[in-house]
Amino acid sequence: MEIIKPDTEFKAREIDYPDIAEKIRNKIISDRGKGYACNSVWASECGHDCSRYLTYQQCDWDKAKPVDDKLIFVFNEGNQQEDNLLLELQKAGVKIKDLQIHITIAEANITGKLDCVVLEEDNNGKPAYLPCEIKSMSPNVFDSVDTVADFEKYSWTRKYYAQIQCYLKNDSGFYPYGYFLAKNKSTGEIKIIKDFDGSNTIKFNEPYWNELVNRAKGVNKAVAINKGLKFQIAELQKNLETANETDKEVIQKKIDNLQAQFCYPERIKYDLKTCKGCKYEHICITDLTESISES
Repeated sequence: MEIIKPDTEFKAREIDYPDIAEKIRNKIISDRGKGYACNSVWASECGHDCSRYLTYQQCDWDKAKPVDDKLIFVFNEGNQQEDNLLLELQKAGVKIKDLQIHITIAEANITGKLDCVVLEEDNNGKPAYLPCEIKSMSPNVFDSVDTVADFEKYSWTRKYYAQIQCYLKNDSGFYPYGYFLAKNKSTGEIKIIKDFDGSNTIKFNEPYWNELVNRAKGVNKAVAINKGLKFQIAELQKNLETANETDKEVIQKKIDNLQAQFCYPERIKYDLKTCKGCKYEHICITDLTESISES
């Protein structure tokens, strides 16, 4: 039916009520858009293609480019869909032992938050606990990913396999197998991401897990050096404010010497899919430009 507009002229209303959608938007942006300190290697990021990124994340989190508002809403919607899928699991009769479990791999300073642990029975009728990670995906990605081998197709899905491996072995315990559930953001379809061999559960991969731990240790070493240098520089800068001209020159030389000692892992070869849009691209490219000009 065609919409019929009022036949009278529009006049200024006595009152117009506030935009309640704007209130929601502002709240979501306020909660999710602000940066915050990172003091560990996140399980969700430890499979990132770039170790330098992981180091920036702890040492230079305050220099990260702001997240685009639209992307904030995409992340927020994805999280809500993942939370809803947890409810759907319980409605379907799947036994959930724990929800939103914080995990730590202390030796590598890796931390994360597991969505849930599913309770099943093994072949002997004994309880079997399976970590379960849930991800919402765009329709195109959802349709193109069926096994963990397909995670190799995208830079961000490559991190998913590393994440579930961290959940299978950590300081809370060891789990031989785990689930990975995917949800289509558009249609609401749900499916299990199968292992390399087509099994419903993902098996613990010890050699790969060891690689993740050793890589994180390397990142932590660089972070410790850089944080120590930043502390020394901050103390010298305090003295710089009140020093006389002669002392200022000496202090500035010390600061310059310390700044030259910052330690970051080697850059990966510039890749549009990984580097373009990275929230630390502006720092990394600046460092690269300066190092080239100096040489």
